Amino acid sequence: MDNDLIELKIAVGIMTAQIAALTKIVERQSRDMEDLIALANKGKGAYWILIALGGLAGAVAAKLVHFLPILVK
Repeated sequence: MDNDLIELKIAVGIMTAQIAALTKIVERQSRDMEDLIALANKGKGAYWILIALGGLAGAVAAKLVHFLPILVK
């Protein structure tokens, strides 16, 4: 009976240590995910600026195509 109780206490101690280690890992992963989300949100602004600049360049190029024959004559 005492051996079973000792083995149970040892198993509970081991599981407690494993849970503590896993808790630290999950907390670190949570911080890493927050950093990745912040980095992705920073990239969204640059993405939309590039889209706007591309649209502006396309509009200017389209206007130049219309005026190019007039300028060449």
